[in-house]
Amino acid sequence: MSGRIAAATVLAVVAFAWLPTSAYAQTKPELPLELEWNAPSECPSRDDVRREVARMALTGATGETLRRVDAHAKVTKLASGAWHVRVETLVEGTKGVRAFDAETCAAAADGAALMLAIAVNPLASMAEIEPPKPEPKPAPVPTPDPSASPPIAEEPPPSPSGRRLTAQPLVSLGAALAADFGTLPSSALGVQISLGVSPGPLRVELVGGVWSPQNATSSLFPRDGAHFRLMTLGARLGYALRAGVFQFVPYVGASVARLSADGFGGTATFEQHATWIAPLVGFALEASFARFLSVRLTAEAQVPTARSSFVVVDQGPGGSPGGAAASSIHDVGSVVGVGSLGFVLRIP
Repeated sequence: MSGRIAAATVLAVVAFAWLPTSAYAQTKPELPLELEWNAPSECPSRDDVRREVARMALTGATGETLRRVDAHAKVTKLASGAWHVRVETLVEGTKGVRAFDAETCAAAADGAALMLAIAVNPLASMAEIEPPKPEPKPAPVPTPDPSASPPIAEEPPPSPSGRRLTAQPLVSLGAALAADFGTLPSSALGVQISLGVSPGPLRVELVGGVWSPQNATSSLFPRDGAHFRLMTLGARLGYALRAGVFQFVPYVGASVARLSADGFGGTATFEQHATWIAPLVGFALEASFARFLSVRLTAEAQVPTARSSFVVVDQGPGGSPGGAAASSIHDVGSVVGVGSLGFVLRIP
């Protein structure tokens, strides 16, 4: 009887020792990621990025939750000192492209690793992605001091890319060479100065313009005419649509124009002034080649609410009052076109 008990005991010990290596052993899944990493030498290496992706994507994962990912990542340093990351992925036949900026190359690598980990394992939780943090030691409770001032609230920490989570409005200053078609007797060049603010994708802007003066003469009396001067001031409201380094900004607004004419010839010299408001619609196309500097092309159409006419009166041959005749020198167009090309500087 005792011999049978001893034999059963030996068999139980052997079975217990064999179970962890067979029935309960689980093989950790391989990381299904093919990564081409193109970054400067001071940045984390390809192996560093793969290890970080594996840590985030494989924690608690099974083969059923993982997806095959082929990725190409490129990190470049901008003239402003920031780091630009572009990640192209092919996930089970579906292509994707993501891009972002970071303050340091290490932050750029962390952001790329996070994107790739989610692509490999969409079910990875944030608790698994974030590295473990040491538990803080309890701080001693300070003795209250009635004379002490209230504590100052700490600022929120920056985002992982090094930027704050809330977008700050940017002030914009612009200068452009512009052309006007329809306000003056012939097409005219001018200079426009703009001042605006950019809260997020919105664009709010004031634009002032001074245009080159022109002379126009009467078709009936070639010696009679006027000297024209034009000044404009307008407001625009637009919404920016971004595609890489380009921005397309459709906008609406209104412009106030003041056209002055000093007459010459005719029965007497004269001064005429006309002021009107013109609703407008247009678009701007911007290309950003530096962090805060852009090249901008604009085109817009204006509809003057009042069409002013400028005329000159001549007495005709012999100077007899009975032969006096009025001749039109210029009529403002029913639709005015304005275009410009210049630079925009945005200041945070």
